[in-house]
Amino acid sequence: MNLEKLKTIAKEGAVANVFLTGEVNGFIITIATKSGEEETLTTARNPNEPRVFANPVIAFSLLNELGLSNGSFRLNHWNKETQPTRTRLDRKKALKETHQKAEYNRWFENEVKLSLQEADSPKSEWGSNEEVRLQMEQERQKILSRINNP
Repeated sequence: MNLEKLKTIAKEGAVANVFLTGEVNGFIITIATKSGEEETLTTARNPNEPRVFANPVIAFSLLNELGLSNGSFRLNHWNKETQPTRTRLDRKKALKETHQKAEYNRWFENEVKLSLQEADSPKSEWGSNEEVRLQMEQERQKILSRINNP
């Protein structure tokens, strides 16, 4: 049963019982209807795959939102030691990197804007290709001279 169907039968008052079942990989919700059927809540993507809650509090919250406040537990297959641990990325580090990238982008955009303003200025002096190459070669020679003669 998908979430939409669960919402519908909960709204109609057709739920007889709710089971939160502990499995090896987490918790699943099973609904017993007043017509005697039992169905498991499935994922939105695959109607044959049970929706697994790593944290039972999330399952309780969902059930509570649907007005299903009573139920039972089935914990015979659940073992705390076998629960997969879920690691979360270091959010502090990720946020810091995001802010650094945003700061760099702002700096870069400002530098480009200033360069374009300078290039568009009537006061800008433009040199020929030959003059620029000559200046660059002179700068290169100065640097090489410092490297070779410390």
